[in-house]
Amino acid sequence: MAEQMKVQVASYLGVKKIVRIADLNTAEILAIGGQRSSTVNKTADTIDVSTKTGGILNMKEIMTKLGVTDYKPKEYNDYKEYIQGQKEWSIETEGALPSSDTAFSILDKAYQDGEPVIVSELDLGRMKEKIGIAYVVDMSEEAPQEDLASYSLTLQGTGELVERDYVPTPPTGE
Repeated sequence: MAEQMKVQVASYLGVKKIVRIADLNTAEILAIGGQRSSTVNKTADTIDVSTKTGGILNMKEIMTKLGVTDYKPKEYNDYKEYIQGQKEWSIETEGALPSSDTAFSILDKAYQDGEPVIVSELDLGRMKEKIGIAYVVDMSEEAPQEDLASYSLTLQGTGELVERDYVPTPPTGE
């Protein structure tokens, strides 16, 4: 009997990321209603450390280890060199405008009052969670005539974005 062949498909995350906020008054974690997409942006400044003689002291050794045998260092440096500076992060999300949603109301009040919110991006594909403190810096609503009313949010992080393993809490019941 011949062995059965199966199709092997690469694993991708798909639609398994949810942006949530924490209500510090009730300690409740709330998903933002109607969410369709989200983007986590992580960027860093660069600091120019270029010198005339170069800053990467072991460039020849690195190139040799990678199989570049004809690399010859110059007596002078004509390339800029950088180190990483300060980092920042933000989360952008958009979705269908909910008619009633506690998380959306908290975000709207935080925007109006200029107060920070606790934001969480839950990654159910990798079972990770990113948590940080952010300000609502953009909160737009769109209501086209022949389509669903929608929102877009930009949450600008302040301080570190902390990542941890996510362990789901089983629902409690009788």
